[in-house]
Amino acid sequence: MNWYKGTPHCHTIRSDGDSSLEHVVEWYAKRKFDWLVIADHWRGLPRRTAKELSDIFGILVIPGSEISGSAHVVGVGVVENCRSEGLATESCFNALQCGVDWVNAHNGLPILAHPNWTYMWDSVEALGLHNVAHFEVHNGSTDCNTFAAGGKQGTDDIWNAILNTGRLFYGVGSDDAHVHAYDGLCPEHCNANGATAWTLTECATLTETNVINALKIGRFVASSGPRVSDFGILDGQYFVDINEPYAHFHYTTTFFGKQGVLAEIHGRSPRYTITGNEQWIRARCFCTSGRYLWTQPVFI
Repeated sequence: MNWYKGTPHCHTIRSDGDSSLEHVVEWYAKRKFDWLVIADHWRGLPRRTAKELSDIFGILVIPGSEISGSAHVVGVGVVENCRSEGLATESCFNALQCGVDWVNAHNGLPILAHPNWTYMWDSVEALGLHNVAHFEVHNGSTDCNTFAAGGKQGTDDIWNAILNTGRLFYGVGSDDAHVHAYDGLCPEHCNANGATAWTLTECATLTETNVINALKIGRFVASSGPRVSDFGILDGQYFVDINEPYAHFHYTTTFFGKQGVLAEIHGRSPRYTITGNEQWIRARCFCTSGRYLWTQPVFI
């Protein structure tokens, strides 16, 4: 099995991005991404176009769309356009469920986008939704507020609250990039630049079917820097093996469960011994570079 780096959420000039479809695909290819999902607002991507771009630039292009109103849902694998009427005036909960329903009806994988962008939804809304099991634990745009501060909860808090009810949810990493034409900051989107966060999927080979299946079954991690060799449960332990060639990066991994923080362990191969009382376990690795890695939860 191999690990493939990609972003499930980025934009082009077809909606509110600043660059052409071709430029965006080439941008990620030059930065050694293996796959990307074009998720322009309301716009699907024809499969033929995705295939042509993949062949030209040597990167797997996956169709997608962002169904956006008072709340946003990314649809991975969506080729159709979606009509936007009405969702802007719906409640956040209704907009989320409508987006999820539309994506599922069009054979896509729904991902709830950036809960802390304007703090539009939290675990309460997520737990009321049906037929969705993914959200952005880390959206690399700085105005999406991944981390807890100022009395506001971070996305880890939202995730833990969902898992504590026994509901399985997975957390992806996305850059949600709107800016690819230059390397400076974009005030309108508060640094919505590319390659600030991504998702690493574990697949035998790089195909759209394999990437989406890896997302569906939780064989992926969200990251803003670190990579992994493997993670999961083995010999009564939840383990993470960090794959880092630079010797002077150091890591602390926080293991979460029903009780909150279960342990904090230093090193590149942290292990947490399961007691049987955790209900669920997941890990978040912090690097001295200031970057993070999130693994997926396993219910005990």
